[in-house]
Amino acid sequence: MDTRNKDKKDIRSFIALDIPPEAKQYLNSLIKARSHKIQGARWVQPEQMHFTMKFFPSFPLSLVPQMKDVLSQLSRVFSPFTIVLENMGAFPSLAKARVLWVGTNQASGQILGSIAENLEKSCKQLGFAGEKRPFVPHITLARFRSPRNLPANILHMDNSCETIVRTMCFYQSTLTPTGAIYHPLCEYHME
Repeated sequence: MDTRNKDKKDIRSFIALDIPPEAKQYLNSLIKARSHKIQGARWVQPEQMHFTMKFFPSFPLSLVPQMKDVLSQLSRVFSPFTIVLENMGAFPSLAKARVLWVGTNQASGQILGSIAENLEKSCKQLGFAGEKRPFVPHITLARFRSPRNLPANILHMDNSCETIVRTMCFYQSTLTPTGAIYHPLCEYHME
């Protein structure tokens, strides 16, 4: 019996587009090439790599069925699509990095942006406030507890990775002392 949500009314959660194993292997190779050059980074494990489309610090359990409906509908609107992972960046900036990430080419970013826009509209209909920050499609590679000044050469990529995105997932994210644990609440394959 799952007791993860016993007596809880809200969960920390997010909607993601999952990436296939070959893309995760590529991203893990980027991490291995940088892990010895950057101290104090918490590197993302391959099983936790994804595009976060919408994050909910507090999502009502009572709305989980409606979110499943939203994702079911979106998975029928969007078809599987090709993405190209080809650049790196840092949030909020390289000089004050809290997150090191990999981004996409412009065409991939436009498709991801369209999905995010549709998802945002659906979430507003469920009563969630709109996102204040612009959507920046990315996959997180590392997080830093305090801002880091990263050298520009850390962003250099020798090659890109082309892969197909097919899956939308709604995850519960449980914080633990060793990092977040993701539990899929539902998964839909784009048609």
